[in-house]
Amino acid sequence: DGGKSGCEIDIFETSYDFNKNSLSYNSIYQTIHVDSYEENHKQEVQGSFYADDPYNKFNTYGVEWNRDEYIFYVNGIETARTDFAGVCEVPLYFIISLGVDEKIAKNEYLPSALKVDYVRAYQYKELL
Repeated sequence: DGGKSGCEIDIFETSYDFNKNSLSYNSIYQTIHVDSYEENHKQEVQGSFYADDPYNKFNTYGVEWNRDEYIFYVNGIETARTDFAGVCEVPLYFIISLGVDEKIAKNEYLPSALKVDYVRAYQYKELL
């Protein structure tokens, strides 16, 4: 059913490529994943967006999830809007993790760390 009964909303992901001359350097990605991670998997990458040295500095990343769409933000600036695969209608939970992909053998930047200053969640008030 697309994302209506569950999805993964990636608010912040970065490339493993820390080459300062790379097009992805200082960029973060925002993505929606639906319908499992098997053959039915679908995703929509919202784009690659600039963040101020996300490897060493704190930035703010967010998503507004309402009945009609997802609205993504970096440092308070709207970066994307989507209703890809139908907006999720069930509760989700947070996962804050430092993932390492299959290129781990070539990654000279390990060990690594993910530092999070805070996480906030808000819920819309129900209209009477």
